[in-house]
Amino acid sequence: MVVGACGDDRQAIKETEQNESVGFQRQSLTAAQTRILGFEGTIGTNGDWRALTGNASSTTVHSEGTRSLSLSGSTSPSARSTSISTLGTLASQAGIDVQVPTSLQGQSWLGQVALTFNAPSAGVHNINAGAAALSGPVGTFRRYTIAIPSFVRTALNTHTYSDLTITVQLTVPSTSGAFLLDALTLTPDGGGGSGGAGGTAGGGTSGGVNAGGGIGGSGGTLATGGTIGGSASGGIGGTSGGAAGQGGATGATAGTAGAAGGGAAGSVGTVVEEVIIDLPKNLQPSTVALGAYGNAGGLVINDGTRVVEGAGGFANVTSVRTSVTTDLGVNTRVKDVYSTPNVFVRGSHIYGNVWTSAALVPDPQHASQIDGTVQHHVSLDPVRRVSWTVPFSTFTGDPLVVPQGTSHTLQPGGTRGITLQQDAHLKLDRPGVYTLDGAFVELIRFPGPLTKPVGFRSPDHGQEAKQVHRGVQTRRGSPDAEPR
Repeated sequence: MVVGACGDDRQAIKETEQNESVGFQRQSLTAAQTRILGFEGTIGTNGDWRALTGNASSTTVHSEGTRSLSLSGSTSPSARSTSISTLGTLASQAGIDVQVPTSLQGQSWLGQVALTFNAPSAGVHNINAGAAALSGPVGTFRRYTIAIPSFVRTALNTHTYSDLTITVQLTVPSTSGAFLLDALTLTPDGGGGSGGAGGTAGGGTSGGVNAGGGIGGSGGTLATGGTIGGSASGGIGGTSGGAAGQGGATGATAGTAGAAGGGAAGSVGTVVEEVIIDLPKNLQPSTVALGAYGNAGGLVINDGTRVVEGAGGFANVTSVRTSVTTDLGVNTRVKDVYSTPNVFVRGSHIYGNVWTSAALVPDPQHASQIDGTVQHHVSLDPVRRVSWTVPFSTFTGDPLVVPQGTSHTLQPGGTRGITLQQDAHLKLDRPGVYTLDGAFVELIRFPGPLTKPVGFRSPDHGQEAKQVHRGVQTRRGSPDAEPR
């Protein structure tokens, strides 16, 4: 996913997720789930966990149960779990015990531990939840917590799945011995009575998002049962709160009713999206204009693109913890480049330096210019993940279609989608906020003979096009779209 992260609005940036009640009852873990999360089973190719980088093995030194996971043999050793089925309600934070090896006694930096969640059936695709810095004392287990992103919790709490995998990854000094991990927890502690249901949906005005209160959270502990029902939060755009929910009936004492949800009236729909960027080498968000993140992600900047900062100079771009080659097109201009995978340049101009954990790959047919230095096979640590939420307005109406060979000047505001037909041009009228609530499709014609029909919708006639030229490409904007 390619995201823009320029500007100095740091008040909205957060590095930890806020606690959020979720409207589902907790449930006990199965024996298999307990074994996997407790690292009690076999470690290896067909085991509960397998190594992705470095070495992974089972050890009898533990903080709970009888065994723990040992990671070693790399500065970034990692292991991935086997598939896990529906866990029930996730907590706002994951917890894990880590023992730092005694070989690091006296060192100032001991490394970090990170978690990645992947459950495609629930819409979670290799989401890195961030990292926790490791600290002493060495040679003993210490508990660490990592905030689980709210959209990951919502997705897993609202779906039934059987394909959840979790990756634990360490970033540690090169002199390290074996790190031990134990007692991974993702669900709330205890099992007391369930809190009452929250308010019902509030009625919204036209164009509003009509959700009112949700379901109350779980209350109490295992010993006392639920005593307080969770209060449901108000929906966006709802005109009134819902009715109070019913008290829970499980546990020694039934949970009391959840409070009614309330919401302020709104005139347009709004969806809140979380924007994430991984920052290498302690960079600040304001210094990066384009960034890619995610194991299957990558950064592709097309021909003739200039990436500039607010003051007019060229800006930095990053592609960290990704796997797709960073690709800079002909006459693309940027400042510094930070990339975990290879950096492919073809007629590009980099006005700063290149840092890559892999290698720089120049196109012999298109000479590129790099004003600074190039550092191959280097670490980009420490990597810091930051995220912030952005409210996007939703719109009704038809998408904008710019006919073939014409141009259109777009005014600030919102539109459902944009389709540029062949040889069409789109110009932004002036500085402002431009919101795209839909797909961006660009049809590009290259010289060549006619070929067989292709199945895209012709926006001007509302029917399938019968013939197109060879090389016609359809690029549809998405969370993983190339920056344009």
